[in-house]
Amino acid sequence: HATRSANMPRSRWYCASLSVGYDLVTASFSVADMVCDYLVLLQFYTDGRPVFFALSLVVMLLAHATYACLFTQKYVPDHTTNQHGRIVAVFLAALPVSQFVPLFIYLESLDLPFMRRAMRKCGLRSDQGGGVDQQEGTDPFWVSMREKASAHSGFLAEAVAEAVPQCALQTVAAVLDGELRYLNLVSILLSIAVITSPATAVTSQSPARGSGSNARTSAVQVSWLA
Repeated sequence: HATRSANMPRSRWYCASLSVGYDLVTASFSVADMVCDYLVLLQFYTDGRPVFFALSLVVMLLAHATYACLFTQKYVPDHTTNQHGRIVAVFLAALPVSQFVPLFIYLESLDLPFMRRAMRKCGLRSDQGGGVDQQEGTDPFWVSMREKASAHSGFLAEAVAEAVPQCALQTVAAVLDGELRYLNLVSILLSIAVITSPATAVTSQSPARGSGSNARTSAVQVSWLA
């Protein structure tokens, strides 16, 4: 029992370090995929492929609108004066830089003091914790999954709104072109990484013992297969 108790803090520290490391990898994939998507958009334009350029641009614009909506939903306080006007103002302010909303949501979930102060000055609420309360008897597996899902909600939105359609579009363009350029290959692989990494990060947040460990293993396998 003494050995098991001594190993528990080390195990928790290892799991926490692994989780943070995986989060950083996910954020890096997100930023790299964003850069590649813009480079591919420019490539479509310089190669004289207006249809693919227009489709890629539409995907990006819709993704930007999705990120701005997500930011507004998470951070505009409820029951404020002129609620509808405030929602529109925050949405329009977030729209030009909405590509960075997924990264902002993750950083905000870390509950950094300087971000809390900046958000209070801007009149925004904090979504830290995602509204998840761990009551007595609550399964820690599901609580940790919901907390991680809140922190990775921006990355999940990016996977659905941008990575999936961009990956499909660039694959079709490569097939019709008859060749796969290095930039397209890197962009497609990064899109796949963006699609899979948030789901794996969310589903890996279970206790490292008992039935929770089995549930974690199964969930991770299912997320990667999907």
